[in-house]
Amino acid sequence: MYSHIAAAKDCILRVTEYIKEIDYFFGKIKKKKTDTMIQVFRSIIDEFPVFDLLGGDPIDLINKFFGVTNSSITTSVTLTSSLGSRIKSANSSKQRRD
Repeated sequence: MYSHIAAAKDCILRVTEYIKEIDYFFGKIKKKKTDTMIQVFRSIIDEFPVFDLLGGDPIDLINKFFGVTNSSITTSVTLTSSLGSRIKSANSSKQRRD
């Protein structure tokens, strides 16, 4: 394995050991290199969305970038909000029983 890949994998393992609630989103910018990165990350953190940011036209790339950034933020906020609501509801139910 390349040393930089091993270093990245080690870094991700350390981070995920302490922070379990990260929503991962990746943008594919270079086919071969990004595919290698995605394989390494998936071996550590399982599945996550990958957005296609390949292309040559700078305006198209900017539009794609803003679109996937918006989608990622919306997804993350929605998941976090629904999870937070379930936790608050569970805590409220527990407090009523106590």
